[in-house]
Amino acid sequence: FVRGTDFVNHAQWAEALAAFERSAKLKPHAVATYNIAACERALGHYTRARQALRDALAQNDAAQRTELADSLVTEAKARLAQIDGLLVTANVTLDPPSTAVAVDGRPLERASDGTPVAGMRLPGPGEAPPAAHFKLVMDPGVHVLTLSRKGYTDAVVNKTFAPGSTTALALTLDKLPTVFHIDA
Repeated sequence: FVRGTDFVNHAQWAEALAAFERSAKLKPHAVATYNIAACERALGHYTRARQALRDALAQNDAAQRTELADSLVTEAKARLAQIDGLLVTANVTLDPPSTAVAVDGRPLERASDGTPVAGMRLPGPGEAPPAAHFKLVMDPGVHVLTLSRKGYTDAVVNKTFAPGSTTALALTLDKLPTVFHIDA
């Protein structure tokens, strides 16, 4: 935890994040989780920062509101509001509906309300979203969306999303051409 604080004082956010994550594994505490959120926010990982802030507030509530000072609770709530104003919402229409989707090489995570969120999971292959039409929440900036389904040509879409924007996003795969085999 102390190393993480030292890294923060030198604006070494990735190193601070790793240190606070190690600290939280050794001794779970709302302040460590709050600091993880601060590092994620400084790195521009807003979806991850939002989840960590929610987790810090939940940990604090579970500890009868004794782990976070009142000023940190107020700050956490203010940062959540700020982050919510920065996040992008894409109203996605997917064709065909069972297409696997990955954003920046990561499958989508489902928030507690069922909304797919990008940037939360470890790198891996895409997975089919809950429906053909869904809202996708992600960080602002440039993203690479990878779409795949057996029998279809994979598609890669590069798109830039402005902070706080809501946009319609139609994602379509083309069927692979039929291949005929001629036996001699």
